[in-house]
Amino acid sequence: ALTALGASYQMARSPVTLYDVEALSQRFGRKLEAQRLQSMLPPSQESFAREMADLLERREYDQIISRHAQAGDRSSVRSRQCLALACMMRRRYRDASKIWQDLLTQFPGWAEALNNLGVCMRFMGEFGYEEPLRHMMLATLVEPDYADAYYQMATILISQNKVAEAKNSLEKFLALAPNHEKAGIARQLLDYLKK
Repeated sequence: ALTALGASYQMARSPVTLYDVEALSQRFGRKLEAQRLQSMLPPSQESFAREMADLLERREYDQIISRHAQAGDRSSVRSRQCLALACMMRRRYRDASKIWQDLLTQFPGWAEALNNLGVCMRFMGEFGYEEPLRHMMLATLVEPDYADAYYQMATILISQNKVAEAKNSLEKFLALAPNHEKAGIARQLLDYLKK
C-alpha cells in the first residue's frame, strides 16, 4: 500500500496523498520514512501531534515543552496531552494540572485526564488527599478498567493509613495490569500491607 501511495504522490504531487503516505509509514513502523515525508509537508495538527508523541516515547520532555510553546494553532488534544505528561515528568505539576483541567472542560469523562489531574493535585500539595482521591475515583467510575487510577489511589490510601482500601486498590490494579511497569512495586506494597 505504501508503494502504491508513494507512486500516486509522485504522479499527483498532492499534499493529501503525502499525508496519507506519511501516516501509513508512521503506522507501520517506518519512522525514518515518516520523518522524511513529514519534513516535506506543511505543518498540521496531526503531524505536530505525532511529533509530540514520538518525543514523548523517546522521553524528550524538555523538547516537547519548548516545541509546544512554538506550536500556535497546531496544538491539538493529543499534543496537549503529550505536553501535560511531559510537564508531569519534569515535576511541573501546576502547568500540567492547568492543561488537564482545560482538556476536561472539553472531555469531562476522560479517565486519563481525571487521574492525572488527581496526581498533579497530590504532588502540588495544596489539596490534601481527598480532592486528588476524588479525581482518581471518578476516573475508575468513568473507565472501570483504567488500571493506573487504582495504583494512584492505593498510594494515597496508604498515606492515609487506610490499609484495607489500599489493598483492594492494589489488588484491582494487579488484576487489570499484571505486567504494568509498576506491577512489581504494587506487589511489594501489597505484601507489606498484608503483614
